[in-house]
Amino acid sequence: METNMTAGKIDMDGHGIAVVVTQPSDRRSERYVVMAHGGPGGSKDGPSDIFVKLAAHLANVGIASVRFDMLGSGESDFAETTLAGEADQLLAVVKFARGDGCQRLGILAESLGAAAAVLGWPDDALAGAFLWPWFEPLVQNWPKQWYERLDDALAVVQAPTLLIHGRADTEVPCQESERAHHQCLPEPKRLVLVPGGDHCLRRHVEQVLVCVEVVQWFTRHL
Repeated sequence: METNMTAGKIDMDGHGIAVVVTQPSDRRSERYVVMAHGGPGGSKDGPSDIFVKLAAHLANVGIASVRFDMLGSGESDFAETTLAGEADQLLAVVKFARGDGCQRLGILAESLGAAAAVLGWPDDALAGAFLWPWFEPLVQNWPKQWYERLDDALAVVQAPTLLIHGRADTEVPCQESERAHHQCLPEPKRLVLVPGGDHCLRRHVEQVLVCVEVVQWFTRHL
């Protein structure tokens, strides 16, 4: 798949956030997906390069994407960060995407990145996808309690939402996604539980499933 890819850094309060923009090869798209990785120790490419693969597949159907390293990770500048700080970084990248031509915005986040995405959820996001999401930091004292209940936290997500989770995930149990889907998120929504899948769904067949589901979701809703 041919794409146009550019890398650079954007400034946030004097710190450089490393970003990679992937565009379709034949035109610049007004549809953008901003990708937020998990952590600690994550990077803009995602586990097993899933964000790289998704960026290429999205570009192939005419959707641009921006993936980025949280401060203190990957190629971004070092800075002490918090969940609120990661939410601010997401919003800084969203602002960058808008300046780059984004008119229709989608949010894709994995693991802890999902909590940061909810905390910084843009009001104009048209669709979202959460991969093996870890929402609990929003309702736990970690280091502060942001919301009383998970449904209060996810009430900000007023957009079609896809959740993908491995049934055998021992790091973040799939009940996290089940609860979000059944009790918290509005329609339209979709929950995909992968039999035998662990955290990050690293097997090739699982990654193919993730790419198919995510690309179909954003194609339909962006």
